[in-house]
Amino acid sequence: MKLTKQEFKALQEEWYKKAKDSGFKDIEYIIGNIESLKESSSNCYRNEPNVRIQNKEEYFTRLTHIVEDPNTTYAHLENKIIMMRHSEGAKIKDIRTELQLLGVNKDRKSIRLIIRRHEDKWNLKHKK
Repeated sequence: MKLTKQEFKALQEEWYKKAKDSGFKDIEYIIGNIESLKESSSNCYRNEPNVRIQNKEEYFTRLTHIVEDPNTTYAHLENKIIMMRHSEGAKIKDIRTELQLLGVNKDRKSIRLIIRRHEDKWNLKHKK
């Protein structure tokens, strides 16, 4: 059964009202037909300690320098692709999809393992 536009809007409004009445805190607000986020993506770090933000910044800066260094070697081309995309902040899910488009089938655990091996090899993560 396909809903008409009006039926869908009525159902959507009913659902939003139920969610609001139950105490649900939505990350979006709606004005007319426009849905917008209540806060920008840069605002997600506002509750993070400064040291954590700085550590993340330093990690990705060091990772990018290593990945872009022409002297850096990789066992396989897909490892290079994985580390390049990871250094750009790509999600594991997106990296996996991009690899599949290139004809390389790696599951998410394998991609994480490749990232961890390179982090260890390049001494990017400090063990606790």
